[in-house]
This record gives sequence, structure tokens and C-alpha cells, in this order.
Amino acid sequence: MSVLRVLAFTVLSAAVAAALPDQIRLGNLKAFLNAPSAEARGKLMAGDYHFYFNERKGDGDSKEKSLSSYDNWDGPLHPDIKIRDYRIESDVWTISIIELNDFAKLIGFPGWKATETVTFDADNLVREVIYVPIESGKDYKEYLKPAVVWLEANRPDELKQVYDLDKKRLIQTNASAKKWVELLTEWRDATK
Repeated sequence: MSVLRVLAFTVLSAAVAAALPDQIRLGNLKAFLNAPSAEARGKLMAGDYHFYFNERKGDGDSKEKSLSSYDNWDGPLHPDIKIRDYRIESDVWTISIIELNDFAKLIGFPGWKATETVTFDADNLVREVIYVPIESGKDYKEYLKPAVVWLEANRPDELKQVYDLDKKRLIQTNASAKKWVELLTEWRDATK
């Protein structure tokens, strides 16, 4: 009987030890995706981190460029990214996500869907991300349109600070991200 207990304990211990790095990585990944600041996000990134859009091609964006981009748009909009499912193959995780943030929530957009291939280093830090959007048939611009119409009529000068009317494009800076939240909150309150 004691041999069976030792064997069972050994098997259980091995299973727990094998699962532990995955739990650490999952925690780091969730924190990375939803980091409250570029500084917090940077602590979860390997020094040789690179980001690729759609495919691994060229050099990708470095850690510094990725953090600057995060600080200019995603971070100030408070990401709320949910991992819908994931598959693990050693240090490489393939995750399915849905992205929301303050901007999407304020316009009623249900979120952006994407698949990310995430590679971890030996310290469980994110070393590489390949982001591939999934076309869901829903375009945030359709959800934004009523707000833009209202802002053109009621806050045209402020709208010009955050939106290029000629190109129908968002101006993505740290200041414009914060201004969007302010303007969209005002629009929501005025049109309830």
C-alpha cells in the first residue's frame, strides 16, 4: 500500500510541477494583455521582445516601439482583453482573444477578435507576439458614426483634436485617447 501511495504522490507531484509554469505564464499573459501602463507591461516583456502584425515578417516592432505604442493608445484606454481559449505547445501559446477597452465600451462595440501566437522565454516573460485579427463582420466605425455626428454638431473643435474628418481616422495619441473617453462619455450622457 505504501508503494502505491509513493507512486501516486510522485505522479501527482510531477503533474503539479509540469502545470506550474503554465499557470505562471497564464497569469503573466493576462497581466500583459491588460496592463494598466506601459511600465507594468514592460515588466512582463523579455528584453528581446518583438511584435508582429498578421505574420512574422521582417524585424517586427521592438520592445521600446511596442511600449511607446501602448502608452500612446491602448494603455490610456484601459484594455479589457479576455482570453477565450488557448493551446500550449512548449513555450508557444496560441490564444483566441476578444479585445475591449473604454473606447469600445462607450460606443457599444462588442470588441475586436484576434488570434495571438505568444512565445515565452525561460523566465516566463513574453518574448514574441504575432497578432492576427479575425474578421467578425463588425466594424467599430459603424458604432462610432453616431458619436462623430453628434460631436461634429456639438463639439467640433474637440472632435478635430481626436479624429481626422477627411480621412475618417482616429488620431491615436495618449492625449487623444483620454480626450475620446471624455467626449464619448459626454455624448453617451447627452443621448441616453
